[in-house]
Amino acid sequence: MELSLPFPRPHLAVTLPEIVREIVSFLPNHDLRENVTRVSRRWEDAARKRLISRVCVTLTPKNMAGYLEQTNIRGNHHKCVFLSEFNFEDLSHEESNLLENFTYRATPLITELHLDYFPHELFIHPHVATLFSHCPKLEFVSFSPKTFRIPTMKSSLSSGVSFPTVRKFKIGYNSGIDAVLKTLSATNFLQIVSIFPNLKILRGETLPQHVLEYFLSNKGSIETISMILHDTHFDRKTIPVSD
Repeated sequence: MELSLPFPRPHLAVTLPEIVREIVSFLPNHDLRENVTRVSRRWEDAARKRLISRVCVTLTPKNMAGYLEQTNIRGNHHKCVFLSEFNFEDLSHEESNLLENFTYRATPLITELHLDYFPHELFIHPHVATLFSHCPKLEFVSFSPKTFRIPTMKSSLSSGVSFPTVRKFKIGYNSGIDAVLKTLSATNFLQIVSIFPNLKILRGETLPQHVLEYFLSNKGSIETISMILHDTHFDRKTIPVSD
């Protein structure tokens, strides 16, 4: 008489969703697509959610409601987000409601946030600060305004507000930003970046010479400056700031 052996129970790694999610978070996209999606339905679902989260999504007042509805059903929150066409300095009632819902429902996983925005008169707007404060994993911030907007009323950020998780800050380029940056002193520029006390990498299509010289003098936490030298034949240059 043959004794049938009991079928071995699967390891916890293939049964507990939180362990599966943790494992796939360390795997590169190629392995997620080509290998993990073939393990089982549970692993495939975790892999596809991870792949989606790594794609940078552009959200505007026109498509944000649909994004929030979709992520609420599927739970596929993106880690990289570009908020475009939101007038942070003077939000309409509709924009304000959308941004509030997004801030409280879709930001916990965000690590990279690009904004169609640049501080007016060197003050980070409270709407932007609130958004940052609801992104506990935020590591990279980019100010890339399409146009400069003048606010209907002035507002300033409370003193002492900072976002220590941000390690990388980028300023997108257009002629308006170029003109504004040229008028800034190094001290005023520091007022913008001071809310990121642990900043390591500063990127910009262009930076004023006095600002660049300030950081190259090894002041603050900056370790690397990445920029384009427009007056040379070279492409983008990464300049280490020595200890």
